[in-house]
Amino acid sequence: MPSKLYNAFLSYNHIDSEVALSLHDWLTRVAGLSVWIDVQNLPAGTPVAARLPSVIPQCEGCLLLLSRRSLQSGWVMDECETALDERARNRRFRVVGVRIDDCDLAKVSPALRKLSWIDLPDGRLNPAAGRQLLSSLHGRMGGPLRAFDWDCYVSRGWKEGEGTFADDACTMLDGRGIRLLTDAPRQAVFSEDRIATIMQDCGAHIVILPRRSDAVPAERQYRYLLRELDISSKLKLPQLAIYEPGTPLPPGLPTEHCEFRSADDERSRGDLDCHIDELLGRYVQPSRTKHIFLATEYKGQERRLEQIRAFLEEVTGVSCMLAIHIHGDHLREQIVNSIASSVAFLGNLTAPSRDRPGEIAVNVNTCVEAGIALGIARAMETQGVPPLPVFLLAYAPRDATGRTEQLPFFFRDFQIHWHADDVDLLGLLHKLALPFEQRIINYEITRTAMD
Repeated sequence: MPSKLYNAFLSYNHIDSEVALSLHDWLTRVAGLSVWIDVQNLPAGTPVAARLPSVIPQCEGCLLLLSRRSLQSGWVMDECETALDERARNRRFRVVGVRIDDCDLAKVSPALRKLSWIDLPDGRLNPAAGRQLLSSLHGRMGGPLRAFDWDCYVSRGWKEGEGTFADDACTMLDGRGIRLLTDAPRQAVFSEDRIATIMQDCGAHIVILPRRSDAVPAERQYRYLLRELDISSKLKLPQLAIYEPGTPLPPGLPTEHCEFRSADDERSRGDLDCHIDELLGRYVQPSRTKHIFLATEYKGQERRLEQIRAFLEEVTGVSCMLAIHIHGDHLREQIVNSIASSVAFLGNLTAPSRDRPGEIAVNVNTCVEAGIALGIARAMETQGVPPLPVFLLAYAPRDATGRTEQLPFFFRDFQIHWHADDVDLLGLLHKLALPFEQRIINYEITRTAMD
């Protein structure tokens, strides 16, 4: 189950409500996030202040819509302080400022001086701001994914009070060049199929057990960790359990396990290092690299596509592949194999015409790749296996009529996700790729260490 009900709480002054509602619409309807806003989530007549203490902890982060007028509002400042207090209690709670004019944050409140913010000139989203906003809400910024020597799936506790022990263990694993993958917290339900898909791209499974109460049976307290152990056992992945002193060990733990006290305990660090060496000695090289295949027009669009690719990697934690990344002999065969081995196919079928402003141009190469993807999906379905998810996008001006008729005949009966500009495209790509998100714990360790 998702750890929080909402991806973000949107704080704003009602004088700025037009900007706030437009931003909320894009984040929810276009980009697919769940964002709390008073006009939709607060019962009529209920003061925001009355619900604030209970709502903020249900959110992964807070968006502060900042302007000269909002910073003069006592309500907005109360919401700022509540969000910053939550950030002090929960290092993974994100506070993102969205500045819609030239307001000076430092002059208003010393607490806001360290707050990073995103500028929206005149309150309007642009592609750069949209990318920065979504990446900030995911807590991942900085472009393409970092290279690692090993990929391991990690099962660990995320409850309040369990972070220090688990983070210490993860920091040691990160220092050994291991990418620490796990299921994304915003996924709606525990899915064995989704977790197995992530594990298939890993060469080992590490379970980190924090100390919990003896009053509840261990097999019940650690039931989700044990279910993930069962999945990795079926996949024949080597396993290692790391547990905190005093932990009530449940039945079913792997043979290889070790007690770990803290990163400050030299003997404990040495023991864990030995067990990590042993695990990596049994590491099973994954047969594939998990990726999303993106098909779109790329001639003259190299820089733009690199930004889109980096964005998809930032928000999903999954590599993004384009046909232009494939080189060598037998290109057609390699492209087909890359599409077939992807976790999802995103194809942007049309683009604005360069020669006829306001009209649509068909991306021929994308249509070919989309046809390949649909054929692969159909073949998989016939074989009784889950088909490759194929998402078709297309550009059309907002006021366009008969846009479906401008698509190649073959695609007219498929669901098309339409976009009118790059801001829409960014949001749609985010929404469609979100179900394939995986959590890379290494980036969270890096971020909290910097805070």
